[in-house]
Amino acid sequence: MAPRAKTGLALLETPYVFAGRASIGLDCSGLVGTVCDEHGFVLPRDAAQQFVTGRLVATRWYRDALGAGDRIYFINSTGKIFHTGLALGDEHFVHSAPLAVQISRPATGRSAL
Repeated sequence: MAPRAKTGLALLETPYVFAGRASIGLDCSGLVGTVCDEHGFVLPRDAAQQFVTGRLVATRWYRDALGAGDRIYFINSTGKIFHTGLALGDEHFVHSAPLAVQISRPATGRSAL
């Protein structure tokens, strides 16, 4: 498994804390930032700011190039980024949302735990 995905999975069940970026609690961008920091890639705090530091490798309708550990972002109907996580493949991702760090499926948004 890719190192960033493995690090994200190690944080499963860490409590969700809005604006959290510590082992006692993480929000979505805090999780992604913490994992990337641990692997030598420092990211900005906010998901929208994190997004512009990378390059597009996949979309909702084309996931062939998406790899485990890649950052994924979610946009609302106005085009605003509102959530982020780390891919575990093209079907699941690890992210932080109330109540804790969890595994979900991008298409449904429902928890896979």
